[in-house]
Amino acid sequence: MMHEKLLNIKEEESKKQILNNEILFLETQNLIYQLHYDIIDYEIQWQQNCYYIHTFVMKSDQQETIKKKQTLLLLPGNFGLHMIYAKMYKELNQSFNIYSIDLPGMGQSSKQQIQINSRDQAIEFYLGTLKKLINLLFDKQKISIAGYQLGGYLASQLLATCIENIENVFLLSPIGLTFYTKDQIQQIQSTNMEGFFKKSMSSQYKKLWDNQSTLQQLSKNWVGLYLIRDYLKNILQLNEQEFKLAKVYINDVVNLPIGSEKSIYNMFLFPNYISLGEYSIEYLLKSKWINNIPIFIYLGDNENTLNKGAYKLKMDENFKNIQIRYLSNTQYPFLVKNSSEVAKQIIEDSRLLI
Repeated sequence: MMHEKLLNIKEEESKKQILNNEILFLETQNLIYQLHYDIIDYEIQWQQNCYYIHTFVMKSDQQETIKKKQTLLLLPGNFGLHMIYAKMYKELNQSFNIYSIDLPGMGQSSKQQIQINSRDQAIEFYLGTLKKLINLLFDKQKISIAGYQLGGYLASQLLATCIENIENVFLLSPIGLTFYTKDQIQQIQSTNMEGFFKKSMSSQYKKLWDNQSTLQQLSKNWVGLYLIRDYLKNILQLNEQEFKLAKVYINDVVNLPIGSEKSIYNMFLFPNYISLGEYSIEYLLKSKWINNIPIFIYLGDNENTLNKGAYKLKMDENFKNIQIRYLSNTQYPFLVKNSSEVAKQIIEDSRLLI
């Protein structure tokens, strides 16, 4: 009994430390806790279990302003951390009431009682928990959803299942976009291993994939630590102060238990998180005949190869609701390298709908 009590005290102290470091990093973006935003762990009940969804909620100056703004739910990328949007919050707040989450089972959201061993279980878990959260926060209110990478894929799945809540969707470099046959996937996988240098890099990446490596596991070897440092320093393009605080925050996060992080390996295929035919966004939108809600697909200008599904949807006369936006002079991952441009484009596209 005493042992359990000590563990609970230690867990609470750890949560406070992570929250404090999260707050310190957000201060580098001129965001002050409880002045500009709140952080709330919303409690939901799903399949007789209690889960908390870690949520960043941006504040507006006046209640009237809140009523006039559209509501935007942000779903993060493959690591599941809302902080990927940190550089966009202030700009997006001009036009939206912002709710930004750590994906269920990731980051600081609840990690307990999660058993995912297949794609179907993963989809059921994410859609079940996310729909509960949407009902809790918004009831029947219309909202916009923006999702990056895995968040984009989940946004498309939500669009097919709780369409009455969703006003429009922004898919930001979503994974699992294009319809591929088994033969096409085999061709992509074999082509990915061609050339000595490319083969060497691909074999390292394939090893990480086969081991279903999570952020927690990456932090325990030098290759993973290098990748995390490169992601923070070069891909996120953080300055020295931002890098120092982000590194502390990530070090805290990787010491949390593993929750749903491995589910991405059940849902997608090597390389580049591609989807087999019927599981792709392209197939989903066509099979569900989703052509009456505005869908904006944002791509970097070097993302042409694996996103043919976007072009096929755009060219289909039955889907005039789909628009593609190319972020000029950008490379993957464009969201974090060009956050201001992405935020401006989302605001501009949202105004087309008013």
